[in-house]
Amino acid sequence: MAREHLFRGFHPDKNGITTITLNGKQIKGDWVEGNLFIPDDPSTPTQICMGTSTIRICYDVIPETVGEFINLIDVNKNKIFENDILFSLTFGEVLGVVEYGKGTFDSGIYCYTGFYYKTSCGNVDHTNLYQLEIDKYSRIKVIGNTFENPELLETRQ
Repeated sequence: MAREHLFRGFHPDKNGITTITLNGKQIKGDWVEGNLFIPDDPSTPTQICMGTSTIRICYDVIPETVGEFINLIDVNKNKIFENDILFSLTFGEVLGVVEYGKGTFDSGIYCYTGFYYKTSCGNVDHTNLYQLEIDKYSRIKVIGNTFENPELLETRQ
């Protein structure tokens, strides 16, 4: 199965319909999805482009907000991206934030590099592998993301 390389990032626009919070500042704009362009020159903005090879529209995005599509959808057919907050309909609780990197599962016995969500147990954060669980359980839904809805993570114990 071919993997779709799709990214989402936040395009600041004073006429945008969405407000995010980044580094304590509120920014208006819109989420855009497409191909990611990271320039070699740091003075050139990071962009997400969509369209065809003949007609392409590119939007400047805030680099910190860029997240990759993890090639899975939730129960509502929403694409799941990095930085999304997942909710388990099976357990009735917030699962955590989708991240990419090195994760572990089975109490750290197994290591993995890929997408996972970070869950918390008491005051200790555990980086657990849950790509397999996301694949296996279809009763997961996206309830927000860390930029628009950070308060959703405050409910986790």
